[in-house]
Amino acid sequence: MHPSAECSERRRLRWQYREALRAYIDATDVLDPLEMGEEFDHAYNLATFARIEFERSREAYHRHVSEHGCS
Repeated sequence: MHPSAECSERRRLRWQYREALRAYIDATDVLDPLEMGEEFDHAYNLATFARIEFERSREAYHRHVSEHGCS
């Protein structure tokens, strides 16, 4: 692929990356006031899922930029 100053895939992946980061931040914010127990465990599982999605989207974004040569 040739590098493009206006790469739509890069923009889409960057948006996905930022949304995943926001979701992860929101999920971890929920944990702060909770006491240990079922509610905390459920929130923790959601935060873990959000972290995994964030890491996946970050990797996809960086892989695309590296392979495609866009910036």
